[in-house]
Amino acid sequence: SNKENPYKIPAGKADKPSYFEESLQKLEKKGYKAANKVHRYFINCVLLFMAWNVYSFIKEYNAYWRLRRDSDLPEEWLEDVPTKRLKDWDIEKERIQREKRLDGSGQAKSKLKDKDIL
Repeated sequence: SNKENPYKIPAGKADKPSYFEESLQKLEKKGYKAANKVHRYFINCVLLFMAWNVYSFIKEYNAYWRLRRDSDLPEEWLEDVPTKRLKDWDIEKERIQREKRLDGSGQAKSKLKDKDIL
């Protein structure tokens, strides 16, 4: 009975992990924390994106119906608000008019006509 079990872990070493295991545990803990942070920030960004879309929709919807309810507004104001690309068409119209004034030949006729733009 004096024989010791060769597979028994010595008393002092049983509860203390090796340096390698300890460093792996620390690394694993850092990995969990980093993954949780990334996931939390990603979810927050998705929620912020959804909230911004809801806010934009409500703002546009309210503006649209406010225009619709006001009977004093001209009919043209109820249509889509002109954007930058429509300003490009205004520039094109001016160019056509300038060509017609300066060049009496048929050059302006071969380009876009006013009725094509409208």
